[in-house]
Amino acid sequence: MKLDNNSLPAILLVEDDPVNAQTIGRFLRNSYKVENVTNGQDAINIAKRNSFDVILMDIGLKGKIDGLEAAREIKKMENHKNTPIVAITAYVLPGIEEKFLSEGCTHYLPKPFTRDELNSLLTEILVTYN
Repeated sequence: MKLDNNSLPAILLVEDDPVNAQTIGRFLRNSYKVENVTNGQDAINIAKRNSFDVILMDIGLKGKIDGLEAAREIKKMENHKNTPIVAITAYVLPGIEEKFLSEGCTHYLPKPFTRDELNSLLTEILVTYN
């Protein structure tokens, strides 16, 4: 699913809250090709089959596999060793960003965030990683 230079960048959005998923999807829909899943296992499964330019990972996913575990598993995949994974989360305790970055995520974006904050981060990531 990783797209060529003439196509929209591919983003995997892993978000279990329907309102957040819809809002983030609206933020992205005109500039990116977005695939949305709602749990860690689905994120792992789709990442096995497809490549993405960026993965936006909710850390507080419900279910057996949370966002950090999904990020760690995805980073083990050959096609995603270098894929940026952004931790999107409402967790804002001291030291939490460092924890996420040490466990497989490459960036941290605390919720709530604006369209401009998200687009600025994605632009920075795509320039740096591509």
